[in-house]
Amino acid sequence: MSHADSYRNIFHSITSPLASLHQGALKNDKATFQEYTTVPAEIIAKIPENISFDQAASIPLAISTAAIGLYNPICNRGAGLIPPWEPTGKDKYKGQGMLIFGSSSVGQFAIQLARLSGFSPIVVTASLHNSDLAKSLGATHLIDRKMDDVVA
Repeated sequence: MSHADSYRNIFHSITSPLASLHQGALKNDKATFQEYTTVPAEIIAKIPENISFDQAASIPLAISTAAIGLYNPICNRGAGLIPPWEPTGKDKYKGQGMLIFGSSSVGQFAIQLARLSGFSPIVVTASLHNSDLAKSLGATHLIDRKMDDVVA
């Protein structure tokens, strides 16, 4: 039995009550439970030399989460902003401030997307030891997330 078959069997036993939700998901050429998979060329990118494969694996989820939060329509739980990859989106929000709570992997991409959208200042809550990283990504100000009280 191959590894893919093992995972498929485990997946099936765990999700049997939800069979209608995943039916056929493991039988196409874009499924992940196989040695090789295919994806459209427009959604792939070369992994830079300074990033490991494991580090790169978290990028699609983190950047997608940040982008959905910022650019999805309000009716779809996004902020409804115009993204910087649209013709009128780059620097659209120049001079407007943004507050980002946290500089997790999602927060780090939110900072970069906010910068590309033109937001300034970009205020981030994070640990002080992450100050240099947050500022290198585009944050202009950092509020220590451990502060008990913040005065405007």
